[in-house]
Amino acid sequence: LPMPPYSTMVAGGLVWSTYGMLSGAQTVLVANLFSVFLGALYCAIYFRFGSGPSYAYTWHAIGALAAGLGCAVSAAWLPRDVALLGLGLAGNAMCMILSGSPLAVIRKVMIA
Repeated sequence: LPMPPYSTMVAGGLVWSTYGMLSGAQTVLVANLFSVFLGALYCAIYFRFGSGPSYAYTWHAIGALAAGLGCAVSAAWLPRDVALLGLGLAGNAMCMILSGSPLAVIRKVMIA
C-alpha cells in the first residue's frame, strides 16, 4: 500500500482530536487520539520496512507535523467558534479527499 493513507490518518486524527478537545466532545477526542497513535505506529512500520524513496517519507512526516502545528495554532490563537469551524471544515475536507482518492484511478482499474 502507498504511504498517504497512514500519514493522512495521523493528520486527520490530529485535526479531529483538537476539535474534540476544544468542543468538549470526549468521544471525538478519545477515538481520534487512537487514530493518531495507530497512524503514527503504521507510519513508523512503513518507514522501517517500506521500499519507497526516503524523501517521500520525509514529506509525509512534514505534512502530518504541519497539520498538528496548524491545529495547535488555531486552538491557541483563534476564537473558539472560529477554530471549531476551521477544524471541522479541514477535517471534513481531509475525509473527502482521502475517501475520494480511489476515484482518481477508477478509469485505470476499469480498463484493466
